[in-house]
Amino acid sequence: MRARSTSASQNDVAEHPTIVGHEFCGVITEVGENWKNKYKPGQGFAIQPAHFYKGSQMAPGYSYQYCGGDSQYSNIPIETLLTDNLLTYNSDTYFYGSLAEPMSCIIGTFHAMYHTKPGSYEHQMGIVEGGKMAMLASVGPMGLGAIDYALHCDRRPSLLVITDIDDARLERAQSIYTVEHAKEMGVELHYVNTAKPGCDTNYLRELSGGTGYDDVICFAPVRPSLSRPAISLVSTAASTSLLARPIASSRRNSTGTTSIISTPMWSAPPAAIPAT
Repeated sequence: MRARSTSASQNDVAEHPTIVGHEFCGVITEVGENWKNKYKPGQGFAIQPAHFYKGSQMAPGYSYQYCGGDSQYSNIPIETLLTDNLLTYNSDTYFYGSLAEPMSCIIGTFHAMYHTKPGSYEHQMGIVEGGKMAMLASVGPMGLGAIDYALHCDRRPSLLVITDIDDARLERAQSIYTVEHAKEMGVELHYVNTAKPGCDTNYLRELSGGTGYDDVICFAPVRPSLSRPAISLVSTAASTSLLARPIASSRRNSTGTTSIISTPMWSAPPAAIPAT
């Protein structure tokens, strides 16, 4: 197959010389005998690399020396075919197809957030419908996708606060997902530059009415200055997800490559976490 579009990914190519690029989309150029009943040359494809075949975290763009979106041509791994993760794609707008995998991470995170009620250990899955939500460092590519999903999914918050430290990025996000459109969708939307005086964690908590947030997602928890506020902003029995957290705390598979897991890491009341 031939890759036409890929989005960013990570790999340690010095120690593990794989072909990088795990979010990609393109055109099939040749098909082996065993798969001619399902695929044909010239057919468009998108790929879901997280197939977890027999529990393995081997994935295109992280683990294979012959398959990755950053090469012009690749051989599709048998694991991808056996798990039905080579998907038909009927469009010539290839970047949409390559962004399907990161959007699936966003959607998965929204649905993996969970909450509990006092006295119960039962998990209530998904963000709180009509609740209060904050997304930190959320105007990059993944953050923009998350804003889109928060405004248009079937479970929407009533309050959505978006933060970053770059005015230009915030202004671009606000021009795409306007406060007015959010209001039409039943969501009170705020954009906050937390690098400015008076726009610290205390201000973000004030925006919530002093209660804290039911759901908090941090899109770049690369420093304690980002991850600690994400944890401290939650309300009782809330859920915090540190998306694309630092490599040192990520799981590693048998090949030594890193798998960034986008599921909630914390679900605890603020009283259980030291204030910082």
